[in-house]
Amino acid sequence: GGVDVIVAEVFGSSLLSESALRTFRHPAANLLRAGGQIIPAKAVIRVALAQYDFEQAGLDNVQGFDLSRFGRHIKPTWWVPVGSPRLQLRSEPADLFSFDLQAGSEFQSERVELTHSCRGGTANGVARWIQLTLDDQETYENVPEHGRKAHWDAGFTALPHEVADQTDVLLGAVHNMEHVYIWSS
Repeated sequence: GGVDVIVAEVFGSSLLSESALRTFRHPAANLLRAGGQIIPAKAVIRVALAQYDFEQAGLDNVQGFDLSRFGRHIKPTWWVPVGSPRLQLRSEPADLFSFDLQAGSEFQSERVELTHSCRGGTANGVARWIQLTLDDQETYENVPEHGRKAHWDAGFTALPHEVADQTDVLLGAVHNMEHVYIWSS
């Protein structure tokens, strides 16, 4: 007849790594009895514009060879402890992708666009973190805030240029059920 409760923690900081979505589909569809509970029941990737004080290593001249054109291939995403004073949110948080883990349905890749308004200073990137709805009463969120501690780090994706205060930014994102990619236009 199935089990009453399934509890799982198979998430990395990005939420989608470690095949988390595929891992939840099977037990929800095949092992859970009708009316049973999966914990966490829902997972969300959240984002906000952010200012992060970082130094990006670049490629310039290496032993006489100009490698500056390869700099565009340097990965623009870093993982930052959520309590780092070097990371400051500059917009209201927004849900980027939401996953109903309780449903047991097949997950699909998604693409979204959303507009954020930069407030409280300049922004040079997008911070992302996870929110887990454990049940009807409890939610866990590792929102990046100065002094906060969490098991999972927050992601930071650099924007191609700094955004001025009081400016709207159109962000695009896609996930392929394993990775999240964020960009701005």
